Amino acid sequence: MIRKIAYNVPMPYLATILSIVLIAANSWHVITQWFINKPHEVFTGIAHYYADYFLYISQIVKAGHMYTNENITPTWIYWFYNTLGLLRGNPFALYNASLVILSGIVLLLIWKICTKIFPKNTLMAFLFVTTASNFPNFSSGLLGDFWFSPTPALNRLGGVPHQIFQTILLFSIVIIFTQRNFKFRLIFLAVLSFLSGSGSPMQMFLLFIAMALYTIISTKKYTDLLIAIPALLGALLTTHEFSTQPILVLAKAWEDAQRLAVSPWQYSMALGPISVLIPFGIRSYIRSLTPLKSIILFYGTLSLLAFFSPLPSLLHTSATRWISPASFLLLPLLAAEGFQRISKFRILQSLLLVTYLTLTMLSIGIQVQSRSIPLASDPMLKFLNHLPTSYVDGLRAIQNDKTNGVVLTDPSIPIDIVVPIFTGKKSFTGQSIHTLYPEIKEDLRTKFFSQKMTSDESKKILTDHNIKFIITKKNGVLDIETVAP
Repeated sequence: MIRKIAYNVPMPYLATILSIVLIAANSWHVITQWFINKPHEVFTGIAHYYADYFLYISQIVKAGHMYTNENITPTWIYWFYNTLGLLRGNPFALYNASLVILSGIVLLLIWKICTKIFPKNTLMAFLFVTTASNFPNFSSGLLGDFWFSPTPALNRLGGVPHQIFQTILLFSIVIIFTQRNFKFRLIFLAVLSFLSGSGSPMQMFLLFIAMALYTIISTKKYTDLLIAIPALLGALLTTHEFSTQPILVLAKAWEDAQRLAVSPWQYSMALGPISVLIPFGIRSYIRSLTPLKSIILFYGTLSLLAFFSPLPSLLHTSATRWISPASFLLLPLLAAEGFQRISKFRILQSLLLVTYLTLTMLSIGIQVQSRSIPLASDPMLKFLNHLPTSYVDGLRAIQNDKTNGVVLTDPSIPIDIVVPIFTGKKSFTGQSIHTLYPEIKEDLRTKFFSQKMTSDESKKILTDHNIKFIITKKNGVLDIETVAP
């Protein structure tokens, strides 16, 4: 049907056009801000929540804990961004270019899956999987939206490269696991499972259970399940790192505190228009199970059950870690199956398709707008996204100084979060979740610059925290003082 509407344009071409539109929409808030950047400004290309964004950018520039002055053992957790840094390019461009490339790979893998499950209606399935979104709510954004939700289409691509990379790993494991003739199959599965287990332990656990269920029920080839060993090793390494690194312990505690109270009804509303089609597709999907469809069915179902169960609380994890763009794949596939099921009712099918496209385009439009408005209206975000060149030149002067120490910035200048990026040195503050004792340090910083400390107290803060550079602002430019030994 969709091919008829498209006047017989080959399906891969239409899928490519749709993919380009989605990738552009996903980065539209970065693209538009790039175009309005002025010659005397350095564009930083903020792609998502600015504090996390600059944390990842700092890891591209230099590995280590850059937002706290303590000497902490380096962590390998940010290896993905450390690897990007080896390319030695503009870190902001590297980050956003990786988003585009990884998004393209995700969409290519989705197309691959859709061709195997819906060989005759691939484009229709691809449309549902890539665009399915919440019902639009013009007064408050997206109806049924919640933190870390995979239900909006652009959330499933998102602005965080390592999260997109995890989706790629999970999709790749599903595809390779069901292809018996894949060369070096077990070796690839072992490597991918290790990486996925280290990056997304909960999702790899759910996917392994899904693959184990399929193996027990269908193939009986238990050697496939040996991939549990590298997956478990990766998960144990990550768990150990998060339990021994002080900053990561605090970061995990913060995330675990983000408790969600999402009911099944609220979640169904968050699914948007596909929630109408899913019931029509369940029976048809189950009756025509293939190895690929079976694993996706088990994986997606286990993810939903875990999300709504007491399991996340019992394991002291955030419920959002038990759902992901990869496990969400099941639901739009069921909707595509339901849409195909009612194909004999041509008028109804056409009406549903037009309704779906209308609501989905509105929803994606709201998603784009919700990302763009803060960058255009919040003075601090606008400043950080378009830093004055004079400020950046001042920071880079510190980078050229071989003195090794911590940088302290005046609270009236919100640049502490970009200090590590342009200086390669630690910032006393800047990323509250990745700064030890953030409230105490923020209080010390405020008192220091408001001259509420005695001379001895001021010297003590500089000595105790190895502060070597003090940044204030005079006559519109940065004034940098190097602390004498």
